[in-house]
Amino acid sequence: MKKRLVMKTIILFFILIFNLAASDINFTDTEKKYISSKTITIGMISDYYPFSFRDNNKIDGYSCEFINLVMKKSGLKVKIEMDNWSNTLNKFKTKQIDIIDAISYKKSRETFTNFSQPYYEIPNVIFARKDEFNNYTGFESLKGKKIGVTKDIYYYDTLKDLQLFELVEFKSSKNKMKALAYGKVDVIFNNLISGQKYIKRGAYSNIKVLEELDSSVVKREDLRLGIKKEDKLLFSIINKSIDAISRNEKNTLVKKWFAAKTEPKSNINLTNDEKLYLKNHQTITVHNEQNYPPYNYNIEGKPKGYSVDYMNLLASKLNIDVNYIQGPSWSGFIDMLKNEKLDVMLNIKNTKNRREFINFTKPYSQEPIAIFSNIEHIDSFDDLDDKIIAVPNNFFMHKYFKKNYPNQKLNIQKDMMGCIIAVIENKADVFVGNFRVTQYLMREYGLNLKHIAIPKDKKLISKLNIGTSLNKSILRDILQKAMDSITDEEINTLKNRWFATKVKQKSKINLSKKEKEYLKNKKELIVCVKKGWLPYESIENGKFIGISADYLNMYSKELNIPLKIITANTQVEIFKLLKKRTCDIKPVMGTKENTELPYQPTINTMEDSLVLVTRIEQPFTDDLTTLNQTILMSKGFDRFINFIKMNYPNLKVKIVKDIQTALELVSNDKAYGYIGLSKVASYKIQESYSGKLKIVNDFKKTAKGIGIIDDDKILLNIFNKLISQTALSEKTKIRNKWIATTVEKQLDYTLVWQILVVVFIVILFFLYRQYILNKANNDLEQLVDEKTKDLENINNNLEQLVEKKTKELTQSEETFRILFDVAPVFIDSFDKDGKCVLWNKECEKVFGWSMEDINNSSNPLELFYPDKKIQKDAIDTMLIKPEKVFRQWNPLNKNGETLTTMWAHIYLPNGEIINIGYDVTKVKQNEKLLAEQSKMVAMGEMIGNIAHQWRQPLSIISTASTGIIMQKKYGILDEDKLIETCHSINNNAQYLSKTIDDFRNFIKGDKSKIIFNLKDDIESFLNLVKGSIKNNNINMILDLQEGIEIDGYENELIQCLINIFNNAKDIIKEKAEEDRLIFISTFINKDKAVIKIRDNGDGIPKNIIGKIFEPYFTTKHQAQGTGLGLHMTYNLITDGMGGIIEVNNVEYEYNDKKYAGAEFTILLPLS
Repeated sequence: MKKRLVMKTIILFFILIFNLAASDINFTDTEKKYISSKTITIGMISDYYPFSFRDNNKIDGYSCEFINLVMKKSGLKVKIEMDNWSNTLNKFKTKQIDIIDAISYKKSRETFTNFSQPYYEIPNVIFARKDEFNNYTGFESLKGKKIGVTKDIYYYDTLKDLQLFELVEFKSSKNKMKALAYGKVDVIFNNLISGQKYIKRGAYSNIKVLEELDSSVVKREDLRLGIKKEDKLLFSIINKSIDAISRNEKNTLVKKWFAAKTEPKSNINLTNDEKLYLKNHQTITVHNEQNYPPYNYNIEGKPKGYSVDYMNLLASKLNIDVNYIQGPSWSGFIDMLKNEKLDVMLNIKNTKNRREFINFTKPYSQEPIAIFSNIEHIDSFDDLDDKIIAVPNNFFMHKYFKKNYPNQKLNIQKDMMGCIIAVIENKADVFVGNFRVTQYLMREYGLNLKHIAIPKDKKLISKLNIGTSLNKSILRDILQKAMDSITDEEINTLKNRWFATKVKQKSKINLSKKEKEYLKNKKELIVCVKKGWLPYESIENGKFIGISADYLNMYSKELNIPLKIITANTQVEIFKLLKKRTCDIKPVMGTKENTELPYQPTINTMEDSLVLVTRIEQPFTDDLTTLNQTILMSKGFDRFINFIKMNYPNLKVKIVKDIQTALELVSNDKAYGYIGLSKVASYKIQESYSGKLKIVNDFKKTAKGIGIIDDDKILLNIFNKLISQTALSEKTKIRNKWIATTVEKQLDYTLVWQILVVVFIVILFFLYRQYILNKANNDLEQLVDEKTKDLENINNNLEQLVEKKTKELTQSEETFRILFDVAPVFIDSFDKDGKCVLWNKECEKVFGWSMEDINNSSNPLELFYPDKKIQKDAIDTMLIKPEKVFRQWNPLNKNGETLTTMWAHIYLPNGEIINIGYDVTKVKQNEKLLAEQSKMVAMGEMIGNIAHQWRQPLSIISTASTGIIMQKKYGILDEDKLIETCHSINNNAQYLSKTIDDFRNFIKGDKSKIIFNLKDDIESFLNLVKGSIKNNNINMILDLQEGIEIDGYENELIQCLINIFNNAKDIIKEKAEEDRLIFISTFINKDKAVIKIRDNGDGIPKNIIGKIFEPYFTTKHQAQGTGLGLHMTYNLITDGMGGIIEVNNVEYEYNDKKYAGAEFTILLPLS
């Protein structure tokens, strides 16, 4: 009865306060609860323009707006933290933030990251200085060069594995670009968009884009949201929210940040109708074929080829978007164009038949048709009478033969690749097709047709045009005008990218005479090979295979010396052979390996790492030092065994025969895990233990070379030369062959179907469950509505209301028990003996203690409030004088963290008390943050008012540049004057930039103090105003003490001096030229540096001298100033540097003449 009464009260309370917002996204109840109770922290990069950056203290950028859209869709509350990439990634790894923005997928990051789908992809390119790398042919051209990369970038390890460059890490793209501009690195790798922005921002006119990075080595930068691995609820919510973003919403963001202009470039002369057409058709659909390289094809859905790049160039000139359509056959695309479901056919030959339904542009590319076969002496169509010809269905050549050679035997294929294979498999005698496309396909897929002939018939020249439907002649005309605007340089760039032949340079090692003589006498190279150690080495069907085998076979061929293979079944057997010096070569050896073996390693051929392998259900671990488990290691790996024992003493190492034995024991739950080399472990898992074992930690890198017998220094030198001159393409080919193929070989389609069936059943279950939940929710909503209407008619007598509804609530008790458990509020109750009798899941989640934990404590209140006085106050409010209104309390949770909560206490008729509360910790933190942000925004608006300080430097720049023009015009310009004037223009331009930057930095509070020389700083100031001093005939009288060091902000002090100088100059320039004086003196007085600046402008009127440091106070006309200069000076000196500034009117003598003026005195602390 007691519990039932408690439940009734809780139910009534919920009916009054519980209200969930409706959502268009089908979130589960648990997800809705999560959304309503959580504030998510997102880490973003602070200088990643245009994706995320700060502008006037406002967080802005494409990624920022995308995240805001995701949060709006989800209803999540969010807090954003901005930092450089390396720090942001570290915060995410250490779980200081919930989500990291702009993270690219990398397998090693899976241990701590759930990746969303990409929301933007950017090509990575190589930036270089304009006068360098003009003959660039690939990564080999960068061998030994300094390459700038962002710290912790996702492709760092890939580049390091290539062993070609010296990698230099930078915290930001901005610093990286600056280093390139000033010659500190040779090239940098960066994504195209932010790189171009920083070139523009830094005015780096000496930087060019060299080439896009090879996507087979470094994939495009795929921007994703990364969610904490353990927070699966948040991962689900984010994915659902991203899926709910419409294409139109995404396009709006893309156009805002990456396609700001809405009209084509001015060199394309469009009519008003054509401009209107583009305005109403910002995106056009263009056909993208599956396999027509190098013109039009796609790889994993990404459009590629010369024609695609040509279309993209046209689109950029017209400022429109292209939506490439994939999937249909050639005939299907033709039908789509006829039926107005496609705007453009990208590469199509102009024929009489097609002109009946297609508008064609002029050709943009042409090349001959060729005859490909394995038969000699086929040189023209006259030789094809009795031959079977392979042609792609509905392509130009198909229709050509049907019309001109109707009796010719044709083998119809889906595409050109099918035609090539038909000839190779002798299903056809010849293939007639596009020369470049066929050559490209055969080269890419390693195919070969021995004989190629090009007919002389000019009609068979393949000309590629762009085609639109007859009803879209206006689009054809627009595209033609854009085509006409393309420059020769742009065309050559495209042709060089797709058609230039890149000659692979054959490796020629520079051998000494002694080495050549050695090779002449060397009859064979004896290699000791361990079976079953793939992907490194093994013997299968009597053949030496693996990564090391590919290297050694390649070097054997280059040296023209055969390999003699000696095999062993175990590591122990191999060691016995090696210790006896049986072999010349050990195929794999660590470059830092220190063993008793009489072998020495070559330079690196590859890298690997030690990994921990466990069963699939075991959690990932970042720190092995906290792990107290038994792990297995293979016999013979003493170096690694000793390393584990020394660095991870908590791990109990057990030695087994080999990796196969170890993995079998781990798989059968007879050992916690196995430690061994990553590549071998991955291979074995994919081969035999997929779905049973996994790698949970990658913790020690190890470089691998080839082991050479230690008394053969000549052979070691030869192999080092071979390895150092091995082309990148060869290394990549070997690595990809063995790292990629392992997965492909083990694909078990039976297992795939089983998984699909299980997934299908699970989906059906969840659909049914969702149906039941929706029905229950509807019933619950209806019930709540009924109760709410009832409550509106109830008087204040709660006891009568409870008695009246007892029968109804009894029937619904189980339903509301669920509501009690998932409610995002605290509900608890304690009896008179202090025992907890009610403690819901929200209490347990937020505070960390279970009901059992609380009741096991002798004084439960002490868990939350260690202070005895607060405990007494809590007892008074809960038990003696229950408070019905919500009151703020600050209890501790299980982790010792102080929370901010609101609690009220309901007194039941039976004398029991129910405590109801909710967590406002995040709310209070957000309120404080909003207050600070509001203050910063208000301060940021002041920046707009400092524009008056720019007028004079702009005037100097204008006057100087005009003067140069006039002097040039009249032939009186000399080089010294030109250089001097240019320096003046540059100095003033730098001042313009620094004025706003330094002021903004000041109010943001992110300046850095340095120790600087006061005299040097004043001389820098004088250099900046040198032109103004000269133009206004001002006599500067200096008395500067040597050796005064200040600990402060040197640029801010220069700014202050300029502000004071400008005010003095504006006064004294009214005087005769010979009487314009400004005095500056410095000296030390006790522990202060003193700066005095005095003019002869007759002083400041007494009625305003006390106001000159106030904001917006000025005696000048609005065109001359707004009164912020001296106010800013005051703030910079007092608040920024901890100094004092004051002004007085003074009278003095100089050169026996009396003067009066204003004297500014600045006192600054010494360093």
